[in-house]
Amino acid sequence: LEEQSKLEDQLQDLRSEKNIALNKNEELVEKIAALSNNLSILAEDKKDLEEKLERSAAMLSKYKNAENELNLLRQENNALKLEQTKTQGVLARLNQERDLNEKKHGQRTALVGMLEEQVADLNDSLSETKAKLEAATYDMSQKELEFETLK
Repeated sequence: LEEQSKLEDQLQDLRSEKNIALNKNEELVEKIAALSNNLSILAEDKKDLEEKLERSAAMLSKYKNAENELNLLRQENNALKLEQTKTQGVLARLNQERDLNEKKHGQRTALVGMLEEQVADLNDSLSETKAKLEAATYDMSQKELEFETLK
């Protein structure tokens, strides 16, 4: 009778551990979903930045062509000097924007790397928790068999 009581206590403990493991598993699944969502958002942001960078490069190329034409026509027309100055200002601003975009791109790449590492860690933790859950379930079923055998 005392042994049966101990087995019932063990069974209750195992059930409690199983519930804890299930809750932790659920939390980890939610965290993974949130991180996956964050990664998707970052991937979209990265794609947008890459498109902006391509547009900036295209615009930069256009402005460089315009600058070359202005240099050829400088002697013929004084009015074009003002236009050349404006074009150079825009080009400098575009270079700054490109540098800023490259910096942001690098930061986002680093963030994606960190998030990927976190997802990997969470996946490892989830695997460990699942293994513990399986072990606890197995132990509980063994205890239940022993309990049934003792009845």
